[in-house]
Amino acid sequence: MGGSGCSWRCTWVGTSEGTCRVVAQAQTRSRLRLVDATGNPGGNRRECPALLLAPMEVLADRCFRRAFVRSSGGVDEVCQEFIRVPDTYPQGSSPGGRYCKSLAALYDPDELGQVSLAAQIMGGCPETLADVARALVVRGAPRVDLNCGCPANCVTGKGAGSSLLKDPEHVFACLSAIVAAVHDQHVLSGEIGAHPPVVSVKMRSGFNDAGLMRENLLAAQEAGVAFLTLHPRTKQQGYKGQAAWELIACAKETLCVPVVGNGDVTTPQAAMALKRETNCDAIMIGRGCVSDPLLFQRIRSSWAGGDAYSTGLDEPHQVEEFIRSFAHEVTNGQGKKERRGSALAKQSNEMGRIKQVSNYLFQSNEQMAGALKEFLRTSAKESTMDDLVNHAVGLVHEYWGRDGLVPRGLLVNHLGGQTNSRANPLAGGDSARSCTRKNDL
Repeated sequence: MGGSGCSWRCTWVGTSEGTCRVVAQAQTRSRLRLVDATGNPGGNRRECPALLLAPMEVLADRCFRRAFVRSSGGVDEVCQEFIRVPDTYPQGSSPGGRYCKSLAALYDPDELGQVSLAAQIMGGCPETLADVARALVVRGAPRVDLNCGCPANCVTGKGAGSSLLKDPEHVFACLSAIVAAVHDQHVLSGEIGAHPPVVSVKMRSGFNDAGLMRENLLAAQEAGVAFLTLHPRTKQQGYKGQAAWELIACAKETLCVPVVGNGDVTTPQAAMALKRETNCDAIMIGRGCVSDPLLFQRIRSSWAGGDAYSTGLDEPHQVEEFIRSFAHEVTNGQGKKERRGSALAKQSNEMGRIKQVSNYLFQSNEQMAGALKEFLRTSAKESTMDDLVNHAVGLVHEYWGRDGLVPRGLLVNHLGGQTNSRANPLAGGDSARSCTRKNDL
């Protein structure tokens, strides 16, 4: 503990239980129960840890988030996809001015009603990141997260996303600026008695390899983050292979702040295995809940001692509600700004969003996967949006849970379209049981 051999040191104090806590501006935690009443990370291990929905560019936009929370639920907090923050403002713009506020306006604190929505920013300039973080706090963001994980070349080539992990000192500089800005804006607001907004970071294990992971972890902690989410793959790995959960366990041993585990959680068994193998304080799930919209509820049921594959609900109707709710959000223009074009082009784009989500959903069992190719060939010239939605709903009612079939944890890479899966025997418990683990954001 503490970071011997690294350039960053953990400032901590011992307690009677031998645990530690960070002494920093962000000493207060997120509204999420990542620590128990005694201040011990993790809380009661028999209780289900906090469950978070991961930020997913392209896939989990406003339409998806609203439909998911309304119809599926079970999630403690949702994180919005990243807001791109440039290193320099356009000519004529000033720090904290109209352009900065326009970026912050992409975040709506009331989007999900009673479910907390965190904001995520991505960039490489401490000053502009701090400006936008400050504006997000003004808009009511309870948490501002820094993206240190995006592997896209168009992002890393501009010094943002996972490219930050090549320089722990720069990670520290960016996060320190954000923490200071968030703290100062909260003090300036005069709402001292209210829940203070916090800063967090979502990072990968490294850029080319995990050689600097420990330094990056400690840099983030020293900067004052309230907690950290680790996706244990490198930038070079992208979404291939299996997430190295042992690195999450390493982060837990290294840090004093809570650690959120992320990657390959597509079944309740995988969620419980991740907690058991890493002792992470919370679990973040991405594409797993697109393949199975009821995944969060299954995990909660499992932690309560219930059947991992039974939510006690009429599942086909629950999934139907998700599909129809999502279609309603898409057709009512609640997502990103609509493109100009013909009515046919608009319908084609809307149907494309339904197909994108169905590409995950239909991987749930073999019968639905077998119908996927024909479903994706549906053309806006020959069918309507209602036709497509009814087709998807019909397949769900015909095959979801049929003859004991359950969602099998298969996912597709929404940025590349390839499907990867792996059956992995779980450590401990029934050795005959296995879970399929898949790339997760």
